[in-house]
Amino acid sequence: MPKTNLTVLVTGGAGFIGSHLCEKLLSEGFGVIAYDNLYSSSQKNITELIKNTKFKFVKGDVLDTKKLRSVIKRSDIIFHLAAILGVSKVVENPLLTMSVNIKGVENVCGAAFSLGKKKVIFTSSSEVYGKSLDNPLRENANLLFGPTHVTRWNYGLSKTLGEEIMWAYAKKGLPIIIIRVFNSYGPRGINSSYSHVIPKFIQNALAGKALPVNQDGKQSRTFTYVTDTVNGIYLASKYPRNAIFNIGSDKETLIADLAKKIIKITASKSKVAFVSEEKMYGKNFESVRKRWPDTSKAKRKLGFLPKVSLHDGLKRTFEWIRSES
Repeated sequence: MPKTNLTVLVTGGAGFIGSHLCEKLLSEGFGVIAYDNLYSSSQKNITELIKNTKFKFVKGDVLDTKKLRSVIKRSDIIFHLAAILGVSKVVENPLLTMSVNIKGVENVCGAAFSLGKKKVIFTSSSEVYGKSLDNPLRENANLLFGPTHVTRWNYGLSKTLGEEIMWAYAKKGLPIIIIRVFNSYGPRGINSSYSHVIPKFIQNALAGKALPVNQDGKQSRTFTYVTDTVNGIYLASKYPRNAIFNIGSDKETLIADLAKKIIKITASKSKVAFVSEEKMYGKNFESVRKRWPDTSKAKRKLGFLPKVSLHDGLKRTFEWIRSES
């Protein structure tokens, strides 16, 4: 294990991606503080990490400025992952979504700046692209959102405003990195709050239930196994200048094909059920037909290259969900 005297803070460190990132940082020799209010995460995700003497868990909220400041004061680098996410939570509680996702970034940056201009790595989302038609999506692409009464867009907008706050602090001298994550999946990503399509499909396949596919299933996405996501975040954190990177796979998959792959991998007798958008998500939702990242910048500047194929990643995720069940 490499040796370092640096301590890093991971807000949202008990979440899906956060807990995997903590593992990665520990393996690189860092001291790690995971800061999480456990609102949509679980202390179970960090059960093994707590045994490591270089790891510390602090239960706290990014809206609690005093407590947040105390953990940032003890850290050298901050990875800000804490956020409200998942279709159900975003649609049901838009005010909380915007408060945490916008004010949380401001609180982290404000404390990091005043306590010595400590580097902040912010995990944004592919959702900031909204329904942009500029595929593949480059980091400098125009962002396009739908009408404000459609609650679905408030998550992407809140992440966009979070990025704007990051750049505003960068102008003041705070070192920053922004990472737009594209559809990460894998072990620990089964929290019902997240509403991720892969664990939902696998759980339905295991139970012999139909796999609900929105409309005609011809929407396309790219899916990135969580260890590849985390490796991309780590590589980006070492980049020496302020920057923004897409981190994800560049292999497109139709949602209907994803459902069929999962049925085959799980050897399930489940069927694919095509469901209307309103029945699946309610009235205040609008789906995106295509979202495909241009990852050439991350490949060129970071050496980022996903290693886990969708087939292998789905198998690993299936085996983990089955063992948990």
